Amino acid sequence: MRHGALALAAVATTVVAACSNPVVPNYNALSGYPHTAASLQSEVTGAFDGVRTDIGNYNLFMDGMSRNTAYFTASEQRFVTVTTGESFAGPGDVFMGPLVWDFYFNAVKGIDTILANVPAIVVPTTSGSGPFPVAQQEAIFGALETLKAMYYMYIAQTRDTLGVPVNEVGRPIGATPTPILCAKDVWSQIVAMLDSANDSLTVAGATTAFPFTMPPGFALVSANAGSFAGLTRALRGKARIEFAYATGRPTDTLSIGTPNTAQLDSAVTDIVSAAPIYSPTLSAAEAVPAADLGVFHAFSTTSNDVQNPINTNAAAIWVLQDALAEIDTLDLRFVAKFGNAGSGPTSVGADIGSSWHYVNNISGSEPIPLVRNVELQLLLARAHLGLGDFTTAIGLANGVRTNVGGLPPASVAADYVDARNFILTEQRVSTMTEALGDRLDALRDLNLIGVRDTTWKAHSGPDGTAAHLAGVSKDYQTSVIAIPLGESDARNGNITPVCP
Repeated sequence: MRHGALALAAVATTVVAACSNPVVPNYNALSGYPHTAASLQSEVTGAFDGVRTDIGNYNLFMDGMSRNTAYFTASEQRFVTVTTGESFAGPGDVFMGPLVWDFYFNAVKGIDTILANVPAIVVPTTSGSGPFPVAQQEAIFGALETLKAMYYMYIAQTRDTLGVPVNEVGRPIGATPTPILCAKDVWSQIVAMLDSANDSLTVAGATTAFPFTMPPGFALVSANAGSFAGLTRALRGKARIEFAYATGRPTDTLSIGTPNTAQLDSAVTDIVSAAPIYSPTLSAAEAVPAADLGVFHAFSTTSNDVQNPINTNAAAIWVLQDALAEIDTLDLRFVAKFGNAGSGPTSVGADIGSSWHYVNNISGSEPIPLVRNVELQLLLARAHLGLGDFTTAIGLANGVRTNVGGLPPASVAADYVDARNFILTEQRVSTMTEALGDRLDALRDLNLIGVRDTTWKAHSGPDGTAAHLAGVSKDYQTSVIAIPLGESDARNGNITPVCP
């Protein structure tokens, strides 16, 4: 993991920076970039590659804010103190703020550029030359629009109630920025993108092949438009759950709130139709993420490629005491990743860590899940929880616990609080350190940040109250990454989200 949380420069989404990657053109001179059939492979490779450099930071911050793990390093204590709420990270925070922003919006702009030029690309045909057949154009659109929605999902997961500007990238310099949308409207837009992607893949036809090669991590869905639609529906199911809860989160910790049940019903339909990723059959092999049915961010130790960004610092990623307290250390899902060192971390914040750290099934070429079957089982459980079908929700979580974790089934009362707590426990051990963000999503959606984020220790903060300075424990309960200072400055400080 590069310590680049400090080095990344924040840029407003109105100004998208070009880079040396050939798939990200000079946006000030688009006509100088050859949008041809020959260049399409490079452009598409870049679209799929958009976030690999930053996905490790996403993982560390989302897992830290979930109180699962933290990266303990003497060279940068904020990987622990900021992510776990020991120190304050306010608006314009320069440590976390630029992360999961620049790379992702650059990727969105790159995708928009490709899609705008696909109809004009000339390819050989039986009668000479012409554009791609309509079916292939639709397949290209469906795949790339899915990626675009996925990148917005990462941004939305990290900002939540702070909001996200959607359809903003690439606007002229000096143009009035479009509003930052509130969480509900951001997720509505993301679902709409995935609707459009799914429609295009349907029009393309299930057997239509893509005119390019996808990265190895997408092998399960790369054969044709029909298989790729499984990824689109899986992501749409996840997005629908977030949209559903963003419309009516609970105001207490004893009720489900008023989630949009139509979206939850549709999420269930999407997920169970998300083959080849979704399968109702589970096995112990899926305790290792890379062995599961899924789509992954692929990495390689080959020269000029990107290595898994967690790999070199994995052993410094320690399970927090908060997580270990509810995990059976014999669980196959746990031992697939973590080992007991006998003693814990020694750098700043060490007292919140356990003696278990990340040592198994992690290498420079280990893939990081984008979505996988075990995750979908637990998302299904969350959807059924919101629909009040507690028995089905508990059954799905127990299926993961027994078939993948190798533990005996749990006896859980079929009521909201017990079902919710059980799902959260099984979700935690199943997906921690996998850059999926599901636990933090759930804590927010179920109004549990205030009671599940542990108060670690005494420390002072920006409020400067006497009790605080006297050593009364306080937790800033950090659960979002601040909008970058560069974005705020470009908007003259107006980053208040709106719900049009």
